[in-house]
Amino acid sequence: MQPRNKSKGRVLVEMRAGRKIVIKDYGGVVNPLVRLYGVMTLRNEARAYKRLAGIPGIPVCHGMTQAGCLELDFVAGQHLGLFKRRSVPEHIFEKLEIILKAMHGRGVANMDLHRSNVLVSDDGDVHVIDFAHAVIARDPQHPGIIARLAMQLDRYAFSRMKARFVGLAKPVPSGIFGFIYRCLKLLKRFVRALKRSASQH
Repeated sequence: MQPRNKSKGRVLVEMRAGRKIVIKDYGGVVNPLVRLYGVMTLRNEARAYKRLAGIPGIPVCHGMTQAGCLELDFVAGQHLGLFKRRSVPEHIFEKLEIILKAMHGRGVANMDLHRSNVLVSDDGDVHVIDFAHAVIARDPQHPGIIARLAMQLDRYAFSRMKARFVGLAKPVPSGIFGFIYRCLKLLKRFVRALKRSASQH
């Protein structure tokens, strides 16, 4: 798949020994700052997948290549963004919640959990993909405040998706988490603006 714009890397799919392998690559990005940022996120993603190895619902990752690409097993399925509102059975979110609890138990928060990063197969299996911005706690048993907040962000994102597709009231973040959540949204918009600006030069 070709990138949506110049700030995005490529996602390639190859057949190897009868199985599909996904290759994420920023080597073709022209802007050196965007390319450096991309390689850093791929390395972070590789660390997250390594920590999460063996959890059902997490793709098998083969690590980084010498060329700076990330390789992992292809997962067949449709992302939640392709489903209509109130059209997803509740048991799908029960499976997703189990995956999230297992992730957090390993000290990893996705930090960018949204509809495009949750895949549902034809037989009802659920997978979480894309850990480029994951927060990885040094000690899974005693995650620091940043990791705990990131996990709370995952849980809030999960609640929003469940509300959308099952037909529940939309959750509203409150307290300290609500304040931080709104700040993160502003930061995300700022980063997107920087990436758009970089892609135009």
